[in-house]
Amino acid sequence: MERAAYGIQIGGDIVQLAGSDRAKWLHNFCTADIKALTPGDSCEAFILNSKGKVSGWVQVFCRAETLDLLMPVGTAPAMLEHFERYVIREDVSFEHVAAPTELFFLWGAEAGDAFRESTGCELIPGKTSQTVLNGQTILATPIEMIGPGILVEVAAQSLSDPEAWFSSTGFEVGDSEDLNLQRILHRAPRWGTDFNDDYLPQELRRDDLAISFTKGCYLGQETVARIDALGHVNRFLAVIALTVPPEHQWNLPVEVTIEQQKVGSLTSVAQDRADPQLWFGLATLKRTIAKPGQKISIGEVTGSVVDSQGSKG
Repeated sequence: MERAAYGIQIGGDIVQLAGSDRAKWLHNFCTADIKALTPGDSCEAFILNSKGKVSGWVQVFCRAETLDLLMPVGTAPAMLEHFERYVIREDVSFEHVAAPTELFFLWGAEAGDAFRESTGCELIPGKTSQTVLNGQTILATPIEMIGPGILVEVAAQSLSDPEAWFSSTGFEVGDSEDLNLQRILHRAPRWGTDFNDDYLPQELRRDDLAISFTKGCYLGQETVARIDALGHVNRFLAVIALTVPPEHQWNLPVEVTIEQQKVGSLTSVAQDRADPQLWFGLATLKRTIAKPGQKISIGEVTGSVVDSQGSKG
């Protein structure tokens, strides 16, 4: 299903926080322990509204003078509007910056080994490392927002032809379908496709990656803490497997049913390259049925849940 080591150039919006209160301010408005970060650290975080629902999903990079927030393409304007609503007297500013770097994502079972062989750099989870790849100084950070992999940043002005540079790194160049399969297999949702601002953070099952339950108060924290105390949400993301003809046309989103009763919604699909009749999908399902091996239907198509229930599921 996954190839050994390959990658692709990706996009993303970057919102930069500056000012002496930037860490304290963001700490109070997201699910991650931002105060614990030091320059070179990185983490995932959810930005919540006052009801504890997700307003945004970001990768935070702690730089020497700023906090840089990487988020899905097109989401920065709404995020800036949300942030500005909660500034009173704090010394913090926000800017949607033109991408200062070209972004590449590396993944696959052997991506870490291939990167180490190419750079001599041993990456550490939660840390950004500076090294050299194919003659260019880069920043490299292990992340999991598109499934486990390595985010590579290269100064934009240093590459006249980013695609040509990457194609000569030794990594196999993937495509959008490769990347889509990668994220689905690792239950990495896409904003606006698999979830939106009607979702609670625990429904996305990224507690260990993006939520601190010990950091103290922040906007939306009461809802997150209440769910943690009760032990579960009523729905969450799950990976399902489906066997259908390779040429099948999907009209998403589509209802997931059991015995003609709706139990969820399928929002993303990707075809397995090795077996064209095998498709994987991301679906939001009722907690009570999202169990490995559970048989489900999507119209005339049948399939089953293939990933396990989260600890807070």
